[in-house]
Amino acid sequence: MKNYRCLALAALIAFVLGVISPAKALEITDETQLQLARGFIDQGEYYRAVTELKRLAILFPKSQHLERATYAEALANYLGEEYERAAQLAFGLARDNPAGERAFAASYLQSLAYWKSKQHKMALGALSVVEASPAAGAAYKIEKIACTKAVYLMEAGHPNAGLVALESYLEVNPDAASARAGVAALKKF
Repeated sequence: MKNYRCLALAALIAFVLGVISPAKALEITDETQLQLARGFIDQGEYYRAVTELKRLAILFPKSQHLERATYAEALANYLGEEYERAAQLAFGLARDNPAGERAFAASYLQSLAYWKSKQHKMALGALSVVEASPAAGAAYKIEKIACTKAVYLMEAGHPNAGLVALESYLEVNPDAASARAGVAALKKF
């Protein structure tokens, strides 16, 4: 008899809770997935961010945010020191949509990932794609590319080639402060 009372009481409580405060289902959307991934990236949980971004691609294959999610996945891999995977994702993004909003950033990220994994020739090759990109037109981007190239060349054991690259850039852009500082640093090196 005692067990029946407990079961009846439990059923009554479950019924009352269900009637009085029905649980609202959480709607999972592609934007929710992006926000969740961003939160994990902000917390340094890169592996978890990658999982959420992959889930977005599986659950929402026609999402308007797929390009953004792919770039975020490449970035999360880069930040999580998974440089090979970051380079692959960035390359695919830039290749599949060369005129896309994130093509320039993806190619630049690809070059950084190769550089971090000590693949200097691949880094320089990816950087040459960045250099040829129409999005590279802004002066600050061109200077950033020139300085990055000098760093890559120096890191690859060719500091004189890096110096020549920066000096060539300064001939055309004499007001470039970062490039000037890079020349001074390389001359001391």
